[in-house]
Amino acid sequence: SSGINAEYGQAFTSSGGQKGVVAINEEACKIAKGIAYPAGGLVAGCICETSLYLPDKKKEVVKGQVKKQLEVFKDQEVDLIICEYYEHVEEAEWHVEAVKDLW
Repeated sequence: SSGINAEYGQAFTSSGGQKGVVAINEEACKIAKGIAYPAGGLVAGCICETSLYLPDKKKEVVKGQVKKQLEVFKDQEVDLIICEYYEHVEEAEWHVEAVKDLW
């Protein structure tokens, strides 16, 4: 037994689309798959609030940042996306829109 007791494993990732961050997020997805799939679980990618919302509140800038992270999840074929921890409902709505745009 692998010791996994959950129905899904969450890839612990970072926001942003810089080359180093993308590589880290890809590896996080691979690690989560290596643990969750043998145990019959699923893999979740997680997005949360960005640091871009408050300075400008520019929807396309925020969504662009989120889409960079989501593209890694899509490329890595994660099973589900978790949108969590938002101080501002509007930003949460923009993130859900970004998920819908890519899936």
